[in-house]
Amino acid sequence: MTWGDDAGHFGGNFDFVVVMDFADFAAARRYVDHPLHQRYVSDHATKVVGERVVVQHDWVPDRS
Repeated sequence: MTWGDDAGHFGGNFDFVVVMDFADFAAARRYVDHPLHQRYVSDHATKVVGERVVVQHDWVPDRS
């Protein structure tokens, strides 16, 4: 997981980003479904996050 503030080079961007890399989709699904994650979302995140944008990208490194 990496995170940081927007660099501010362009207007209209979101203020903050979190990037989470998972070994595969099953690992991401386990994270999202985990009771501790669900509790964090319901008890904290939904109260402090105004908007949320999700981008799911399947990245495969170039093996050439």
